[in-house]
Amino acid sequence: MIDKNKIDKWNSLTFGLVLSGGGAKGAYEAGAIKAMQEMDIMNSVYGVSGTSVGALNTLVFAMGDVKLIEELWEGIGLMTVAAPKVIQGEEKGIRDIVERMHITSRIQGNEEQAIFTQSALRALIHKSCDFDKIRSSRAKLYACAYDINEKHVRYFELKSMDDEDMIDAVLSSAAIPHVYDPVVIEGHRYADGGINDPAYGVKNSDVTPIKPLQDEGYDIILVIHLREQEGFELDHIGNTRLVHIYPSHPLEQIRGSGTMNFTKQAIKEKFNMGYNDMYIALAKLMMEYIRK
Repeated sequence: MIDKNKIDKWNSLTFGLVLSGGGAKGAYEAGAIKAMQEMDIMNSVYGVSGTSVGALNTLVFAMGDVKLIEELWEGIGLMTVAAPKVIQGEEKGIRDIVERMHITSRIQGNEEQAIFTQSALRALIHKSCDFDKIRSSRAKLYACAYDINEKHVRYFELKSMDDEDMIDAVLSSAAIPHVYDPVVIEGHRYADGGINDPAYGVKNSDVTPIKPLQDEGYDIILVIHLREQEGFELDHIGNTRLVHIYPSHPLEQIRGSGTMNFTKQAIKEKFNMGYNDMYIALAKLMMEYIRK
C-alpha cells in the first residue's frame, strides 16, 4: 500500500524546466509539455528557461494551454521559420541555406549575409500568444541569446518585458547567425543563444540553459535535450536534482534532417516521442519518490 504522506510529498515538490534549442526538433519539447500537463506537473513548475526553439516553447508553456501548443506546432511550416529575405531584388531560397551552413565557419558575422527573415515567425507569435497570460504565469521565464556587442550570453527575464520586447527576446534567441539578421534590443545586437559561431568568438552559446534556474532552490529541474547524450551530465546542483530527458531515438533520423524538417508527419512523430519519453520519465520519477 502506498503511503499517503509520500504522495503528499510528491505533490509538494517544486520543479524547474529547461528547454534546449534545436529548430524543428522542438516539437519533441511540445509533446513533453503535454505529458507534463497530463501528469499534473505544470502547476508545480516555478521556472522555465529556453534557448532558440526552447525560448518559443517557454512562451507557450507559460500559457498553460496544451491544445494551443499542439495547434501552434501543427501550424508551423518551413516557410514560417525560413521566409526568404529579398536582397537587392533577389529572393533567396532553401538551397541557399544549405550552402550557407556549409560555409558558415569561414565567413564573418554580418547581417548582410542573412538569407531569411523572421517576419512570419513574429506574426505567428503575435497571433498565438496571450502576453498578459504569460506575464501572470507563476513561473519565472527566461530566454537565452548571445549578445554580439558584449560577447557573452544573456538570459532575458521575459515577464519583465512588454509584448514587443518579449517577442524580440525570443526571436533573438533563435536568430541563427548568417541565416537571420541579429535582433537589436536596447542598442545591442543579439544572435541565437545555442550556436557556437567562429565569427563571434568562443564559448558563446548555452543551448541547454540551466544557469538561470540553478540557484532558485527547486527540488527538481527537468532538463529536456534534443540531441543524444554526449557525455557525463550533472545529476545535482547543490540540493537541486537534475533529471535529464533525452530522445529515446535520434531526432535527426526522423524523416531526414531533424533541425529543419518541419513536415507535418515529422513534427507529429517528434511530438509523440517527446510525449512518450516525458510520460515514462515522470512515471518512473513519481514511483521512485512514493516508494522511498
